[in-house]
Amino acid sequence: GTIEDITERKRAEEDVKRLASIVWHSGELVMLAEPDGRLVFLNEAGSKMLGIDRGDIGKTNLLQVIPAPFQDWLEKDAMPILQAGGSWEGDLQCLNLKTGETTDVHTLAFFIEDPDSSRRKYLATLSLDISQRKQTERVLRESEARLRGITGNMPGVVFQFYARTSGEYGMNYVSERVELFLGLTEKLDALFPAFISHIHDDDREPCLA
Repeated sequence: GTIEDITERKRAEEDVKRLASIVWHSGELVMLAEPDGRLVFLNEAGSKMLGIDRGDIGKTNLLQVIPAPFQDWLEKDAMPILQAGGSWEGDLQCLNLKTGETTDVHTLAFFIEDPDSSRRKYLATLSLDISQRKQTERVLRESEARLRGITGNMPGVVFQFYARTSGEYGMNYVSERVELFLGLTEKLDALFPAFISHIHDDDREPCLA
């Protein structure tokens, strides 16, 4: 008889099991699809985000979980990069097939090749839920729009500047009337020196103190 040392094979199998466990329990959506879009793997976080039960993974196509407005964009933007052998990264939305709700995600996508034939075997995608960040950005944009609406109707110039202990000065905000009243058109990060030059000499030093 013969004796075969399977230590390395066992170690490799354990490594694969550990990696599979990490992927399955990851908080990010991890998905594999065949080149035609049919899903072959979806981890636990992905199943919850997309509303797909484990038994329905193989019955689902990738395009079913991408809202229509993003499909054309991905076809024009992402696919040429992926087909050329690169990876694509960007923001998009995923659709929950049970609830119809969408989730803002930041996605990394790339093809996995068959090591024997070098043919593209799977499209891998890793997606991070960025809904909270997007909501914060929307609230900030709305607040800025309201602020500009208020200050745009006020007489004079409305501004906010900062003074740091390091001696650095700058401006966080200035209303659009600054050009009308002071003739200043500089961008916000370069506006403070021009703005401060319009302050009377007797008032400039106390202002910077």
